[in-house]
Amino acid sequence: MTRLYLRTLVVTFFLATGMTDHELQCSSEPSCKCLMDNYRLYADCSRLNLTKSPVFSRDVKIINLSHNNLMCLPLRERIPNGLVHLDLSYNSIHTLSGKCFQGLRNLTTLLLQYNKLRIQNQSHTEGIFKDLMNIQIIDLSYNSNLTFKVLRSLSFDLQNTSIRTLRLNKIHCAFGMGTKILVEDFKFLQYTELKELHLDSNRIEMIEHTAIRYLPKTIKFVSVSDNKFTFGKYVKDVFYLENMQRINISAEHSSHPVHEMDTCNESSNDPVPYCASTNNPNLEITLGSLYVNSKDHSMITKFKGRRSSQILNSSSSHVMSRKIEDQSKYYEDPFILHIVD
Repeated sequence: MTRLYLRTLVVTFFLATGMTDHELQCSSEPSCKCLMDNYRLYADCSRLNLTKSPVFSRDVKIINLSHNNLMCLPLRERIPNGLVHLDLSYNSIHTLSGKCFQGLRNLTTLLLQYNKLRIQNQSHTEGIFKDLMNIQIIDLSYNSNLTFKVLRSLSFDLQNTSIRTLRLNKIHCAFGMGTKILVEDFKFLQYTELKELHLDSNRIEMIEHTAIRYLPKTIKFVSVSDNKFTFGKYVKDVFYLENMQRINISAEHSSHPVHEMDTCNESSNDPVPYCASTNNPNLEITLGSLYVNSKDHSMITKFKGRRSSQILNSSSSHVMSRKIEDQSKYYEDPFILHIVD
C-alpha cells in the first residue's frame, strides 16, 4: 500500500508541475512518447524504425511498438511485470519461441497481427501463453505462414486464462488445399470463457464432426468469412452453441490477388533470424527517470451492433470497419453491421 501511495504521489507531482517530454522519459529510447491513458503510463514507440525493443520503466502499463522493424520478440527483462497492453503489430517478427510473456500476469491485450510468424518446431510454442492469466484479447491475424499449428498449443495455454477474444484471421496462405479444423484444435477452449472467435480467410473447407461442440458455452460471435466450406455433419454442431448470437460466413469462395501466391509459403523451411532468449525472466530493469503527461488518449472503442441469433451469409450481413485515429496511427476494429431480411 505504501509503495502504491508513493507512486501516486510521483504521478501527481509530475502532473502538477507539467513536465514536458523533453525532460523525462519512460523508456531507454528518447524518441518514444510517454503519455497518460486513464491514469496508466503509455509508452508510444511506434513508427520509429526500431530494430529492437528499448528498455521500459517498471511503471509503464501500455506499450506500443507497432509499425517498426522488429524481427524478434522483446527480451523479457525489457518489459515491465505490470504491463496490461502490448502492441507488436506491423513488424517482421518471425517466431513465437522464447519466454517473452513469462510472468506477465496483468497483461490483458496482446497484438501480434501483420508480422511474419511461423512455427518451425511445435514444442517451441508450448506454454508460451500460459502465464497470461488475465489476457482478454489476443490477435495473431495476418501471419499467413503461421497456420493452424498454433491453434492447438494456443488453446491449451489459454484454458486457465481470462481470454474473451481470439483473432486468427488469415494465418494460412490464400492459395492451397482446403484446411480442416480438428477436435484437438478446439478441445481445450471448452475450459475458457471465450466470447469471440475470428477465423476469417483461412481456406477452411471442413470442420471435424463434434469439434464445434468443444467451443465454450460463453461463445457469442464466430467469424469465418472468406473461407471455402463444404457441407458436412459439422453444420448440425452449431446448434450446440446455446448462447451463440452471430456467425459471419460471408464472402465464401472469394477470389484473391495472384501476387499473394508469390509472397506466402506455409511449408517454407527457410531459416529464421536468431533471437536471443532472456537470461532471467524475473529480472525487471528500472529506469532512473519517469515521464508523465496529463494528455489522455483513449485506445479502446466499443461498437454495439444489433443482436441476432441468425447465421449470416453474404446477402444478410455487411462486414465493415472503423478507423480510430491517434496521432497519425490507425487502429482498425472490425465489426458486423447486421441487416436481417
